[in-house]
Amino acid sequence: MRLPSFMRGTAKEDRALTWLPWWDKVDSGPNQTTFSGATVNTSTAMTFSAVYASVTLIADAIASLPAEAMVKDAQVDLPQWIRSPNRELRRFDFWNQMMIAVLLWGNGYAQFLTRPSDGVPIGLTLLDPTQVHVESNPNAPGERRYSDN
Repeated sequence: MRLPSFMRGTAKEDRALTWLPWWDKVDSGPNQTTFSGATVNTSTAMTFSAVYASVTLIADAIASLPAEAMVKDAQVDLPQWIRSPNRELRRFDFWNQMMIAVLLWGNGYAQFLTRPSDGVPIGLTLLDPTQVHVESNPNAPGERRYSDN
């Protein structure tokens, strides 16, 4: 039995679409152009079933974990803002959206909602990762400043 030429390795494969690691292109904007001229961004990437399925599978799996999965010690009483981070979204929907941001943009951001009387965190609100800019403070290592436009 003779194998077809594409299985024998005699035909050289040549593709126009070249993959570059995402971190090589982060600073050049949200729309990336491949060597073939195709524009790639989160919207176009999510039209591919493999990307959509991968992102939703991972985000759904992590969002469906119980809140207690975030801590090693089961005896720790979790704060309310972890168990129910947002009044308008179910816990699953909040963490699902956060994970989608992490998977597509590399990071997800949320702002603490605090009680005005004493500043105690009572919840989180999601921020659009495309609108958040992170700046490091060279005078205070570890301190980050976030601004959204």
